[in-house]
Amino acid sequence: MIHGNHTKHPKLNSIKNIISMMLRLEAILMLVSTGVALVLDSGDVIPLLESTAITFAVGFILSSRTPELTIDKKAGYISVALTWLIIPVFGSLPFLLGGYIPSITDAIFETVSGFTTTGATILDNIESLPRGILFWRSIIQWIGGIGIVVVVISLIQIEGGGATSLFAAEIVGPDKDKITPSTRKTGSILVRIYVLLTLICALAYWAGGMGIYDAVCHSFTTLSSGGFSTKDASAAAFPPLIQYLMILFMLPAGTNFILMYYVFKGKFSKLRQSDEFKTYIIIIITFSLLIAAFIYSPQAGMERTLRDAFFQVISIMTTTGYTTANYGFWGTPSLILLFVLMFVGAMSGSTSGGVKIVRTLVLFKNARSLLKNTIHNQALMPIKLNKHNIPNTIIYNVLAVFLLYVAIFVVAILSLSLCGLRIEEAMEGTLSCLGCVGPIYVQNETLFTFATFPDAAKWIFGALMYLGRLEIVSVFVVFLPAFWKK
Repeated sequence: MIHGNHTKHPKLNSIKNIISMMLRLEAILMLVSTGVALVLDSGDVIPLLESTAITFAVGFILSSRTPELTIDKKAGYISVALTWLIIPVFGSLPFLLGGYIPSITDAIFETVSGFTTTGATILDNIESLPRGILFWRSIIQWIGGIGIVVVVISLIQIEGGGATSLFAAEIVGPDKDKITPSTRKTGSILVRIYVLLTLICALAYWAGGMGIYDAVCHSFTTLSSGGFSTKDASAAAFPPLIQYLMILFMLPAGTNFILMYYVFKGKFSKLRQSDEFKTYIIIIITFSLLIAAFIYSPQAGMERTLRDAFFQVISIMTTTGYTTANYGFWGTPSLILLFVLMFVGAMSGSTSGGVKIVRTLVLFKNARSLLKNTIHNQALMPIKLNKHNIPNTIIYNVLAVFLLYVAIFVVAILSLSLCGLRIEEAMEGTLSCLGCVGPIYVQNETLFTFATFPDAAKWIFGALMYLGRLEIVSVFVVFLPAFWKK
């Protein structure tokens, strides 16, 4: 006979165990940042160490004595939704305890922006922060990029289909293909690819002239498509060679990681077969050349113009958010193209935000099919992607997500306007945060931080980043009455 409350609510205990593991993993990353602070003698060891102790203690308290993890689809969505709410709260502790960001609102905003890889900031003097804190600020983007849930899935054994449920709630986009039948093994492969790319990126930055500390921090925020920099001037603080390397490594950050796996295996035919990847490259080249034509001036020269255009297009499209130039001065046509890229984003299954190219493709293909059927109403014209018919369920999913995205966009703009923001601030800020892009140019075309906004607006922006990272559905489904019915 089994005694104790732990057997009465196995799913609740499993959810607590999942969150406990997330917190303990977060504590380990804090401890790594503490080690960096200790080695560099940056003066921020105590707040990082205190944060580590608090986070680990809460994680330990939440852990259940029941070792099994019984996760079904509902529990998977609840676990992921709660994890992405709880992790940033504890992640803000180093900023608060050290007094580096004394406001709770600002500290949580910065941490949510980090974990969701948005890159929006309330800091206007980044280089004044100690290097241990800046390392923590970079590493939260790195773990947020691959997804802290995916990391945990790759490390632990979850009973039944629990890992698949968590994977489905965490991995965004309509395409949730797995490399292997085992979700745990798929997660492990994705993490290894991510770590390998990060290591190669850091070595390339270091070889290109960055100091080892900056190279590691920027490799974290490049591959995660996060965009936090250790420099106030962002990528503009570095020479052209580094900027070209950033362009090179932002490209895989916006590429489907499962597609990257096949590339590592030498199966380059997968790239040619992917309509989404081909569209990704075509958009980058087309938009970059258009913007270069719009902004060219003899004073800047062709090389600088092309570099800035390609850099900013790739940075915005992958939602990384690094900047090399004040694109607020590029004129209306260029800004419209960049705003389109903010909305679309890069590939599904990547670390980027936005609606995703695959959804945009499905919308256009569906619209074209509708027009053709209007002319040839007796013809059957299936919608194809990668030469395969797209099931109606996928089309309905894409249309629903797009509708929710637009609805949230409108409600957010209205809410931010009530908080006192100008319409252009509300629109650009909403697009930036919901798409997890980061930087915005308003107020006399100057790049500025979110610190100038009222606290109510920051909480709205934080909610938008949360929704954008989980792509809306994983959050909204938890609030449906049907979700809680047996």
